Amino acid sequence: MIVYYKLDTLLNERKITKTQLCKDTGISANVVSKISKSEIFKTDTLNRICEYLHVQPSEIKEYVIHLK
Repeated sequence: MIVYYKLDTLLNERKITKTQLCKDTGISANVVSKISKSEIFKTDTLNRICEYLHVQPSEIKEYVIHLK
């Protein structure tokens, strides 16, 4: 499962609120909420976030293996 907890950490480190992220990128608050819950969203959104923060996707997401 891909999780996006690194995004919250990065935003906190840079003192950027989710509201500011939405305003600066044009991404809706609903989509940012989906990202926080590690739900599905468009890769275009990931691209816009990476461009805005000047990071690689691996800096805001991680694949986590759930063992049963």
